[in-house]
Amino acid sequence: MEELASEIRSSRLQVKKEQGRILLKIDELIADATQARNAIVARVDDPRAVGGQLVACVRRGQDNFKKVVNLNKNYYDVLSR
Repeated sequence: MEELASEIRSSRLQVKKEQGRILLKIDELIADATQARNAIVARVDDPRAVGGQLVACVRRGQDNFKKVVNLNKNYYDVLSR
C-alpha cells in the first residue's frame, strides 16, 4: 500500500511539473506575440520590415506551439499512469 501511495505522490509531482512547463511555453508564446506586435507597430511604415516580422513571428509561433503540443502529450502520458 505504501508503494502505491509513493507512486501517486510521484505522479502528482510529475503532473505539476508538466503543467508548469506548459504554462511557461504559453507565456513565451504570449510574450513573443506581444514583442512582434510592438516591433510591427514601431515600423508600420516599412512594409518589408513588417513582412519580415510577420514571417519570423509565424515561425516562432509554430515552433513554440509544437513544443506546447509535445508537452501536453507528456502531461497526458503522466496522467494515464
